[in-house]
Amino acid sequence: MSEPMRDPSSDLAAIVAAAAADYCGLIDTVAEIPATALPGALLRALARLYAAAVALPPSDDLPAPDDATGASVWANRYEGERFAALAALLGSIRRYREFFDPWDFGGDAEVGGDLAEDVWDVYRDVREGLEHWQAGRRVAALWTWRFTFEVHWGGHATGALRALHARASLHQGGWR
Repeated sequence: MSEPMRDPSSDLAAIVAAAAADYCGLIDTVAEIPATALPGALLRALARLYAAAVALPPSDDLPAPDDATGASVWANRYEGERFAALAALLGSIRRYREFFDPWDFGGDAEVGGDLAEDVWDVYRDVREGLEHWQAGRRVAALWTWRFTFEVHWGGHATGALRALHARASLHQGGWR
């Protein structure tokens, strides 16, 4: 007898939820992480979260619930003990250079990046979806994760990933 066919979208939702929970758990306990271990832990958690979110259907293809607004994108930011702990732990690797729009060859594209702000922006947006998920509002969670990924945290995640990867591979920062 064969197993009943599983809905692949429910598997994907569980993968995103697990990646979101792991990432948020990392940031929730950031003060307990040794500074030398933080860059590698962030690199792994962000890569897993990004890979899970990019596999979701585009937000236009998901039903937007009445109570899911992606409000964390525009909320007050960069405050509290966890953000302060994160910024302090990142220390000298907090600031980096990046290109806001790599396809803009005619403009002044180089900008300064802030790893603490990137990591925190991802956290705030992903935390909003995780709260929906934990309350049983699965559709709101999926829409929130994908919408905020498209308009906000995806860019912060890729900036942070690039900076962390360059630190590990080019500046002897290590992969752990």
